[in-house]
Amino acid sequence: MKNVLNPALFTHREGTTEGFNNLCTIIHQLRDEGIYSGEIQRGKNLIGNFTLCFDKKFPTHEVHIDAAKFDPLFNKESCGQSGEQTFEVGGQGYLVLYTSGSHADLRVKLYRRDEKKVERSYDTANLSTGDMVVFRLARPGSYRVQHTTEKHGMTLAVRSAGERKYPSGLGKFPPINVKLTPRGFDPAQVEQWPFQALIIQIEIPGALRLELRDEKAASKKAKRR
Repeated sequence: MKNVLNPALFTHREGTTEGFNNLCTIIHQLRDEGIYSGEIQRGKNLIGNFTLCFDKKFPTHEVHIDAAKFDPLFNKESCGQSGEQTFEVGGQGYLVLYTSGSHADLRVKLYRRDEKKVERSYDTANLSTGDMVVFRLARPGSYRVQHTTEKHGMTLAVRSAGERKYPSGLGKFPPINVKLTPRGFDPAQVEQWPFQALIIQIEIPGALRLELRDEKAASKKAKRR
């Protein structure tokens, strides 16, 4: 994804992979080559369909699908494409799902098609082992990331400016990597700057929920430094 400031990042303060918004990007690796049908839902409403062709011989090793582009109103304003779209991916078959708009409660389902049947192969509402979830937060504060079924949790502090000044290169810091294992998050406490990417590698299935606990906590901590 392009490293450009998206004003929609300021719209939301919390999120969940069960119905993601623009704070969250979900990365899924396809296992089986073939033709897939995709559905994009906003709440209970179907807002778009797409076809995904996975062949390891294709030159593109990852495909980025912006759920906002399937919203007719968003397309009208941004002169985007309408109707069903077709994507191709090769190599290791990475699928990057996100929204560039202020949309929320988004869900993507994948169905693998063959000559005999069509079966669901993936659903963003239920993360698979091997997935990666990327949170990019703009607002300073104290957050908690919670696994919805195993009750594992981690704390996340997004720093505010010290002496009203942020460091140069804000938004270009390297990502912070966290693993979610059957034992929990590793590490279980993280501190980062606004717009710095937090990448969570999923080793147990389920869903993640991001909650804002205290919008002033990180600000107070930064002032004491």
